[in-house]
Amino acid sequence: IQELGGWPLQRSQYTKLLEQLDEDCCRPKALGIDLLFLDPSTEDIRLAAQIKKHNTVLPLAFKVQEENPASLQAVLPVYPLNEAATLGHINLSFDSDGVIRGVQSREQNWQHFSLALQSVNSEKSSSTDAHIEYRRFRMVDPRIGFPMISFADAINSHISRTLLKDKYVLLGVTAPSLGDRYPTLYSGINNASTPGVAILASVLHASLNQSLIE
Repeated sequence: IQELGGWPLQRSQYTKLLEQLDEDCCRPKALGIDLLFLDPSTEDIRLAAQIKKHNTVLPLAFKVQEENPASLQAVLPVYPLNEAATLGHINLSFDSDGVIRGVQSREQNWQHFSLALQSVNSEKSSSTDAHIEYRRFRMVDPRIGFPMISFADAINSHISRTLLKDKYVLLGVTAPSLGDRYPTLYSGINNASTPGVAILASVLHASLNQSLIE
């Protein structure tokens, strides 16, 4: 974050990365960007053009409607980003003890972000049954985890980008100061909550391996 100019990053940084990934040596199988683009910027048209070149999923948010607190209203990414990608929800489902062990496969008819990421790749479709909304998943042990590349390395190192070829790639934040961290079964073991992007990766991993729990 410091190397790329501080948070939030300029959208031109995301545009640059996607331009560099649009090569046979580096093109991901699918790309999930776990960032809410809710405010317009001058870079949106260029970023949307690059998003269209990949199998990209963007998250949408929900807000409580003032006139009906029991109802949620979907808040989409800004135009034209909302039309350049497949959209999926990233709502969290907490158990009664405050720990995350499952997700809603659909929320107001919006597919979960991780399942949408699987679905945009034509080789495999999501393994979830449309009639079963809540699914548990096994969180991947962060001591094993997933291969991680820093954003700066992905932009500046061709070798790093080649590692992304034909992979499901999630782009998200792990810095504790940015607040996108939540309690999972491994939080106590590691004395730290789990980054949201790692939860999304675990859901995708479970769905790809057909191990979501009914």
